[in-house]
Amino acid sequence: MLNFSVSGCLLETSMKVDVGSTCELRVNLADQVLVDDIKVTRCVELQGAGSKYRVGAQFLWTSNPGPHSLRRFAATMRTPGMQGTDTVGV
Repeated sequence: MLNFSVSGCLLETSMKVDVGSTCELRVNLADQVLVDDIKVTRCVELQGAGSKYRVGAQFLWTSNPGPHSLRRFAATMRTPGMQGTDTVGV
């Protein structure tokens, strides 16, 4: 995972992922496993990088964010009063 916000994330993978596909994303971050359902909105091959793809995904609201939700974690990382800094780099 390259970065994330309360609405989605940017991933890098060695496999092409179909736009519109959904899955459960599990990420080890800050000594915990964070989990959310995602829908792939974009998949672009990185030119000159071999078989690497950048995948944009939005979080799905299939359930309320639980204590181990990436959406909830992203919300806690936001700095109050700082406009335009909603994305967290990993």
